[in-house]
Amino acid sequence: MQILQSFLGYFYPNKCMLCRSILSSLDDSYICRLCYGDFKDKYGNKKSNIDDRHNQTTKVITLFPYESIYRKAILRWKYGGYRKYAKGFAKLLVEEQLAMPTENAVLVPIPLAPSRMKKRGYNQALDLAAEISKLTDIPVLDCLRRTHDTKPQVACTKEERYTNAKNSMKCIDDKSAKKINTLVLIDDIYTTGSTIREAIRVIKRQYIFRDAHIYAVVVGKGTL
Repeated sequence: MQILQSFLGYFYPNKCMLCRSILSSLDDSYICRLCYGDFKDKYGNKKSNIDDRHNQTTKVITLFPYESIYRKAILRWKYGGYRKYAKGFAKLLVEEQLAMPTENAVLVPIPLAPSRMKKRGYNQALDLAAEISKLTDIPVLDCLRRTHDTKPQVACTKEERYTNAKNSMKCIDDKSAKKINTLVLIDDIYTTGSTIREAIRVIKRQYIFRDAHIYAVVVGKGTL
């Protein structure tokens, strides 16, 4: 087995998910030392807050801006089938960014539109939630569903994003579940916040989420 792993490692070496350089045995499994150091200097332990449209403060926790090598990494993860990146992003989020109550908390991934889920075969937000769950023991509650296909948010103008996201989701009501103290929405990119706000609007209708503190955890924060 060790010989086989060495053989595969020679022809298919692990690469840094950011700069794509070949990782040495001293590097982390997903990111090289240079990229990790650069990330730590620029974005380590930095968090941001926004106000949602319900006059509540939702803490948005992000890893880095949606630009440069970070944008390229997210696009490979999202569209290129690099599902293992979810492990690397989860590790960075848990080690550097996450600071929230975990008692009676759940991770809720933002769902994909039906056609995109069928075409892609996986939901990167669900993958990320699953990897964060492994590291934190916070359970995943996959309770949101898209009600219909929508235009990709990246293809919308700033003005179109809110109307595009409105009424695009529903929440599966689990009447047997206990009330939740902390709810953590998981997504890949945060730009205008329209998708996150729509998710909050929908889940706040549910009894178990009515009094929950809301967080949003995303990998990249973009601008229009």
